[in-house]
Amino acid sequence: MMLDYKNPSLTKQYRNAIPYVVGAFLLVWIFPSLLVQRWGEVGEVISPVKQPPIRNKSKIPVLTAIPHESKSEASAVKYLRKLESVISQPTSPWQLEVITPSTQKKFILKNGKQCHDNLNPVYEHFLSNGMTSMALELWKYCKMVLELEDHPTIAYIDYESPLLTTFVDIFDVKDNYAVVGDDRYLSTNMIHGAVLIIQKDQKEILKQMISAVVDKDVNTLKTDPFFISRTLYNLIYDTRVIQKWKLLVQRCHIDLRKKIDMDADGNDESTFFKCPLSHQYCCEIQAPVSKEQPHYPRAVMMTTHFVLPQPLRPNYDQSPKPYALHRDAIQVVPSKVLQGETPFIVTLRDDTSAKRGGGGGGKMKNNHMSAYHQLTEKKCLTR
Repeated sequence: MMLDYKNPSLTKQYRNAIPYVVGAFLLVWIFPSLLVQRWGEVGEVISPVKQPPIRNKSKIPVLTAIPHESKSEASAVKYLRKLESVISQPTSPWQLEVITPSTQKKFILKNGKQCHDNLNPVYEHFLSNGMTSMALELWKYCKMVLELEDHPTIAYIDYESPLLTTFVDIFDVKDNYAVVGDDRYLSTNMIHGAVLIIQKDQKEILKQMISAVVDKDVNTLKTDPFFISRTLYNLIYDTRVIQKWKLLVQRCHIDLRKKIDMDADGNDESTFFKCPLSHQYCCEIQAPVSKEQPHYPRAVMMTTHFVLPQPLRPNYDQSPKPYALHRDAIQVVPSKVLQGETPFIVTLRDDTSAKRGGGGGGKMKNNHMSAYHQLTEKKCLTR
């Protein structure tokens, strides 16, 4: 439609519409281009800086990685901004580096063989079979190994685990740090992946972790949900190296294994190790007890993850089943809850311990029947 300049009212209407047209143009064309300059290509979450920062060789890299399954760009950006503000300070010896999923993959394709001859095909297998947490762990350990060739120290932090103070206030560049998982709910020793800081002389631990994951049978990894967390714990707690580590402690305020949610049908569902409370954190990470506060460990981080890396959930068919599940008399129907809980059923073993008898002979005797023997007699155990 042609503009009728002889009609004053129509001309005024078009004149009033000009700001809206200009605003729409800026919103559709200019703003997205600025957004891409600051946050990267559309659909990809990257560092909260305009371009990947020029690495200051005098500073220690603090790596953080966006998982391959990450879907919320706005959520990731929120976390990254907070991390950058408490890590990459002008006077801090640390510098945050955010690694995107595509950059992780490119790094493995280029450098994977330097860490392990078979790392690349295993990494690709993890990605193509939905084992993204395993793929991220392989990338992390390989990246840290190669970074230690140029730096005396390397750090990794989970981007969803916010710090309650500045990074430099908690961690010294000359020490090794790891987080011991909360052992009050699970009968296994684990390292929680919220933060890991390692010196060059401890690089062998990273290499052993790479070999442990790459050389492990994939089916075994699927049926052992805490393999990575437990393996790293055992390597750090080796009597030859444990004295060189400072260990933080995870403490959770809720048992994240409990069935506290309801599905659409009104059935209980397990939360599977992630905090169900919206915009809240169920676990805190406490710093080592210091001379200044010998009796009051202070919380320095928060995390939504009960276990990190996220445990793999075995397929139901490959999981151990409760005894006599198939019997009609028991009336047990494999529900969602049952399928989620069966991977973590305890395996009972023979208890060979015995009480020491009284008297001077010191002979060993056992006055009670262990749970193992009681269940065996009643034919309640399967092998």
